[in-house]
Amino acid sequence: MHDESDAPDDEIAEYIAQAQETLAAAREAENVGDIAIAQAQLGATYADCDLHEDAVAEFNRLLDYLAIADNDGAQESQRWLRITSLSAPPPTASDVSLPRLALEVRLLQIESLLVLGRRDEARAGLQVTAPMCRGFGKRHYKKRWQELQQRLDNPELRPTTSSGRWAPPADETATPESNLSVPERLAAADEALDTGDPTVAARAALQIVSDCEHQPHYRAQARQVLGMALEKMGNVDDSRKVMQSALGDYLLAEKYPDGARLALPLALRLSAAGDNAAAAATLQQALGAPEGALPIQTRARLTTDLGSLLDQGGSSAEARRNFEAVERMRPDQETGADAHHGLAVCLANDPNADNAEKVEALSLLSQAKTAYTALGYPDRAAGCEHEAAALLGRLGSTDAARTRYEAALAAYEALTAADRTHINWDEEVRDVRENLQGLTGTPAGQSGMFRSGGHTMSHVPEGPT
Repeated sequence: MHDESDAPDDEIAEYIAQAQETLAAAREAENVGDIAIAQAQLGATYADCDLHEDAVAEFNRLLDYLAIADNDGAQESQRWLRITSLSAPPPTASDVSLPRLALEVRLLQIESLLVLGRRDEARAGLQVTAPMCRGFGKRHYKKRWQELQQRLDNPELRPTTSSGRWAPPADETATPESNLSVPERLAAADEALDTGDPTVAARAALQIVSDCEHQPHYRAQARQVLGMALEKMGNVDDSRKVMQSALGDYLLAEKYPDGARLALPLALRLSAAGDNAAAAATLQQALGAPEGALPIQTRARLTTDLGSLLDQGGSSAEARRNFEAVERMRPDQETGADAHHGLAVCLANDPNADNAEKVEALSLLSQAKTAYTALGYPDRAAGCEHEAAALLGRLGSTDAARTRYEAALAAYEALTAADRTHINWDEEVRDVRENLQGLTGTPAGQSGMFRSGGHTMSHVPEGPT
């Protein structure tokens, strides 16, 4: 910290007055980031002038303000959206991270507490800030924290002085050092994403995309990181668009397995957003890889998921061909079970299917149930029992339907609390009970009986069937 304790009194007064005027102007403009920076500058000014009691008090007021300014995280979320929006200009100083600024302020306050000899308060401050100094992009804070801890443990140590006044935290959105290789920069961005700092990840990824115009494989990886960062910040529309661009880059680079690994979760997100056509197109794009370019199990998974989407989109015949193709690929047990369930749903709900095909659907559901049970997916096994009950009901086999509904109810009720979270348990149980009521002639169960759960095994009202 710059020591100005020997400066004339009028120079100190002018120094403080300038900081106070800056804070007053920021408050008049009502910008949270500018206010926070100006108040931190005022506290640091007090410390620079050896007025550490005033500094500690000012820092306390600022920490109270920061807690109020972003008590629900909304300010930080909006900052992230401004910083990482694909159409936004580069961030300005007022886009400071309030949590980072709060950490900076706490460390400054601990310095003043040590100077004042208030060691118990400094020790408490170090305990509070220790977890805040961990993670990617925080080596500077960790080093400062360690220096403060050393000063607490060794009172004879003097603080290291700097040659200038305090400045806001360094722009956390800066990209990794330019002397790193692209793979190293990608690893750093990915680490930032894993450690919960999507802003750093997004900015680093954007820079890599810009730098790798003629390197589609690196560009694809960077766009994938960017898409995940945007999703973490709630910017889901841009996230999906960026992920689709990443898929195109993977295929352009002929990195077909990487593209397939991205296409599967991307299709799931698109489908969940109600865009089954785009989800199906995404999987078809990945399946366009040359023969032999994809592991057979990956191709089977893509084909199974595509079959479900095609059937939901009304292309039942094409969906059936997909599920039947999976059988010839000799898929792993889970993919095989999903394909059996998918084909069963196609046959069970096809108005043109004959009785033999309906019986085949029951057999496929039984096979899928056995596989799901062996795999440890009791919720899916219960869904197969539920689907078989509905099919038997539609075929007029009411006694058999009742038996299957009772078995499904028992299976749902036997699920652990954790397994129940995988499905909409209340709605599934409600549907079973209503059908059992209808099968016993109770008026409450007469409407909407024997509904299929469809490919998603869901009986949520107005949901997919």
